[in-house]
Amino acid sequence: MREEKLDLALEEPLCRAYLPLAGWVHLQKQPGKTLVLGVNGAQGSGKSTLCAFLRLILRDAYGYNVAGFSLDDLYKTRAERQAMAREIHPLFAARGVPGTHDVELGMRTLAALAAPGTVALPAFDKARDERRPPGEWPLFQGPADVVVFEGWCVGTRPQAASALREPLNDLERREDRFGIWRRHANRQLETAYARLFAQLDRLVFIQVPGMDCVFRWRGLQEEKLAAKTPGGLRMDEAALRRFIMHYERLTRHALDDLPGRADLTLCLNDNHRFTPLDIEPDMTIKSFHPPVRTLMGPGPSDVPPRILQAMARPTIGHLDPLFVGMMDEMKTLLQYAFKTKNELTLSVSAPGSAGMETAFVNLVEPGDTVVVCQNGVFGGRMKENVERAGATAVMVQDDWGRPIDPQKVEDALKANPDAKLLAFVHAETSTGAQSDAKTLTQIAHAHGALVIADAVTSLGGSELEVDGWDIDAIYSGSQKCLSCTPGLSPVSFSERAVERIKNRKTKVQSWFLDLNLVMSYWGGGTKRAYHHTAPINALYGLHEALVILQEEGLENSWKRHHDLHLALKAGFEAMGLSFVVPEGSRLPQLNAVSIPEGVDDARVRSTLLNRYNLEIGAGLGALAGKVWRFGLMGHSANAKNVIFALSALEAVLDELGAPINRGVAVEAAQKVIIEKGY
Repeated sequence: MREEKLDLALEEPLCRAYLPLAGWVHLQKQPGKTLVLGVNGAQGSGKSTLCAFLRLILRDAYGYNVAGFSLDDLYKTRAERQAMAREIHPLFAARGVPGTHDVELGMRTLAALAAPGTVALPAFDKARDERRPPGEWPLFQGPADVVVFEGWCVGTRPQAASALREPLNDLERREDRFGIWRRHANRQLETAYARLFAQLDRLVFIQVPGMDCVFRWRGLQEEKLAAKTPGGLRMDEAALRRFIMHYERLTRHALDDLPGRADLTLCLNDNHRFTPLDIEPDMTIKSFHPPVRTLMGPGPSDVPPRILQAMARPTIGHLDPLFVGMMDEMKTLLQYAFKTKNELTLSVSAPGSAGMETAFVNLVEPGDTVVVCQNGVFGGRMKENVERAGATAVMVQDDWGRPIDPQKVEDALKANPDAKLLAFVHAETSTGAQSDAKTLTQIAHAHGALVIADAVTSLGGSELEVDGWDIDAIYSGSQKCLSCTPGLSPVSFSERAVERIKNRKTKVQSWFLDLNLVMSYWGGGTKRAYHHTAPINALYGLHEALVILQEEGLENSWKRHHDLHLALKAGFEAMGLSFVVPEGSRLPQLNAVSIPEGVDDARVRSTLLNRYNLEIGAGLGALAGKVWRFGLMGHSANAKNVIFALSALEAVLDELGAPINRGVAVEAAQKVIIEKGY
């Protein structure tokens, strides 16, 4: 609010009402359907300010394409109202009550906003008491995700005939003695306005304490208006009371009717402060049905139907001989994926972070020295693991977006000859940088240190040879290039690492992750010792994912990820976007590109998610707000997704007026896709 130079007095309603209301609206939104939200509030209630903030929050925080207009924008022309005053009742010369709006114009506008194309939004000039010429109406590019339609009687139902018999105030007693004006207005609510309000998907009601507050707050608005426009016309108290009397009948009716009928009621107290909005949870919770999204962030990746179907197969016991047989197959498949013959190769029953912790708690003891390389977020997490195990972390730092410098590692190991381990991230997910695991491992072994490598993002997506590179301990995740669901962590340990674990001086600090215990469950043969209840159906899914990898061929999978990276790269560069990581050190499956100058990071990602059902990743740590991370992992790494991501991103950036090259990205990517034979 300070950046936008907004009145800081609005901080309280922002927190009490506007932000919670936006969250509630987000929950009401159905994918692929325009949500029409009606907002009803009396004169002076602050509904216009609320709606302005609501549109802003829904647009910038949730990425929705939001249109807004008011019932006031639908006022009939002055000539039309004067004709009504002559033919029906003189009070219809004053705009405001039902009958003084062009309802059909409202219906047409709502219909147009739900469809693609440019829509001119009606606008009324109150200073001239005349509708603006259509050429001056603001333009909106549809379709709208959300339409906010506000007005003092929006959603109001007609009164019963008996309620119309007696005049309500001095205006009605003096100028509508026979009830012609109020009955005609009520008939409009029964007919044309009922059709208009039937277009509302949800109705929000701003409940004021009473008519005294309406008069007082509307008077404050007049004072503010007079202060802004010195010399301008301002209603005195008598004129203001007469003005409000036009709206009093239906305002009181709404106060009686809408609190029990509106989908959400916001309450104002006598001091014009919102009661904090506490949205009660819906206790009629139904089955969760997520939308179908395209996952092109840093993980998880799209899960193919074969894997989902495998996970839906009947559950059997975790010590069932058939399940034990499947575990043996999975070990073989994981050895294939890691390119290793390590006997201790298994899937930890927890996500990749637990795989990382498994490596550290088993290989690190209190008092050890460990050289830890950091060129992104996840090297920092390695440091945390070392220190929590009671050891000392010697840090080798490289710039984010750059690979680990082997010379710095050499220098650190020379300076710390007592170092037991070297830990590094092979594929840094936070930046998209890939380091030379083979060289780093050779340096560590030359200094008598074992190696822990993070391959969470590289396994299955880029070259990785555990035995060929002599890596001692390595961990990964099921949800990246293997395209399984999250929650499992493949790991593998060399004979050197197993010996280190068996000869520890201290107990492994984690019972669940103690490989001395887990080995007896994942060991060979049909005789298994119970350690924990394995996530049976999740393991079905990982087994199927590894079968799919085997069918494609490991090297073919590496090639597919690389080829489609080149296509995505061609599209980004044609568009004018630049990569964070230098060529030659880029991960093909994680593409970090710089955000163009002046572009709102969160708005772009939210729009891609909510309009296109496309998920991409934000920058982390030092790169937060500076880059987008596009994943091309596993099942998500296909030609269709490359074209879809480029076209959707270009559409959003074009809408925001970003400095990009338009109309060239898809063609550049298609050229590479065709050349590579996809």
